[in-house]
Formats: sequence, structure tokens, C-alpha cells
Amino acid sequence: MAKGGLFGQYAVLPLRKALLENYDKRLRPVRDQATTVRLDFDVALRQVVGLEELDQVFTTLLWLRLVSTALLY
Repeated sequence: MAKGGLFGQYAVLPLRKALLENYDKRLRPVRDQATTVRLDFDVALRQVVGLEELDQVFTTLLWLRLVSTALLY
């Protein structure tokens, strides 16, 4: 694990709890629940942060892009 990474995880916990407090994973962004939701997912390597050969740990920064074509009407 990258140095400082463990502490960053603890800082994220209150934010995650606040954002997902009323989250219902059964809800879908469609009028008809039988409708398929298409989600395009792209990953781009932004930066190689570190490589620890002895521990075989490769640390990177990634950009993620999610595009949904769900019908919201």
C-alpha cells in the first residue's frame, strides 16, 4: 500500500457514509424496471505512482468515466 494511503481511507469513511446514507440499490434510473440500462465504462491510466518490486505492488492513479444511456422520462 502506498504511504499515506491507509490514512486517506479513514478520511473517506465519513464522506462515504453521508453520501450513501439514503441510498437504495434497488432503484434504477428507468420508468419501466424491465428496461435494460447500458453503462459505458472507460479507464485511463493517469500516472504510475510507484512500484515496489519486492512486495510486487504497483500503485497507479486512474481516471474513470461512466456514461449511462438510461431513459429518465
